[in-house]
Order: sequence, then structure tokens, then C-alpha cells
Amino acid sequence: GIKGSLTDYMNQVMEITRTIPVEANEAAKALYQIVSAGHDGANGMKVLEASAKAAVGGVTDTATAADAITTVLNAYKLDASKAQEVSDQLFTTVRLGKTDFGQLGKSIAPIAASFGIDIKEVLAAVASITKQGVPTSEAMTKIRAAILGTANQLGDAAFKGRTFQEALQLIYDKAGGSSTKMKELLGTDEALQAALMLT
Repeated sequence: GIKGSLTDYMNQVMEITRTIPVEANEAAKALYQIVSAGHDGANGMKVLEASAKAAVGGVTDTATAADAITTVLNAYKLDASKAQEVSDQLFTTVRLGKTDFGQLGKSIAPIAASFGIDIKEVLAAVASITKQGVPTSEAMTKIRAAILGTANQLGDAAFKGRTFQEALQLIYDKAGGSSTKMKELLGTDEALQAALMLT
């Protein structure tokens, strides 16, 4: 919950709006979301600051940025001090791909994290696939399928000591570049489409 009184809470919000030009009610809504996601006090403020800066960058609003940032932080069990770094990575993905913070917030981060795949690799895959005209939600479905198919094929250590891209390349090589064989190895059309778009 929120530590301290509502006054403290509003003071924190006002502090942010003094340094970063976002609306106070927007900042308050974002902070509420951040606290709900388990980051309060000084940590919550770090996340709020990164979220507000993303909003000022014009690509999203503060609460939407906060949602995407906390999703990644929580999935990867990262400290709030990494909020700005995560925000930058999301911002880069939005710039390179055809996607936005809101869609990245409904993320494949949890599944990628559970397989030990670096968030940068997943975001690069999202950027790459959406840039080819695939909607974000569909890109995520394909990537999720490719992660599962690859892990299924290469076993628990699928992504140990190799990137997501390298793991897919391994499947590609195993199949001798044949789409039919790759689909057999990966198990689904979605996984195959992701692999073909990323290798």
C-alpha cells in the first residue's frame, strides 16, 4: 500500500511535476499504478520519473509508460533503479518498430524472463517483426510461440549461453533452411513465422 499519508503522496507527485512537465492528475494516476505494481516510496518515485520522461518524449502518457516499465521490472525482478534503462529500451523499440508503449506493456516479458532471455533481445524481435507490418499483439504471439517451440526443441538450456536469435538460427540450421522442417521442429505456424522473420 501507500506509505504515509495522502499528503505525502501528493507532495511526491507535485515534486515530479515541478521538474518534469506532466499533469499532476496524470502523475498521480501513474504513481497509483506503480505502487499497485509493488514499487513505493523512493522506488516508486524512480519509476514515476522514468515514466513521466517517456510521456514528455511524446510517445505515450505517464500511466501507460508506468505500466510497461513495471511489467518489465517485475518480470525480470529488476530494481527500480533500472526504471530509466528499461524506459529507454522500450522507447528505442517504439522508435525502431511499429509499436507503442501501451502495446509493449501487454508484454511477453514474463515468458521471456522465465526462459532467461534478455529483455533487449525480445524487444529487438518485437521491433523487427512489427517493422515488417505485423501488429504488435500478433508479433508477441509469434515470439511467444517461437520461444516455446525453441525451448521444446533444444531443451531447458535452449537460451543458456546463446541469444534468442542464435537459438532460432540453430533451429534454422537443424532444418537445413527448410520451412516445412522448421515448422516440424517448432510445432506451430506462429513460431515458424517468427523464426523466418528473425533469421
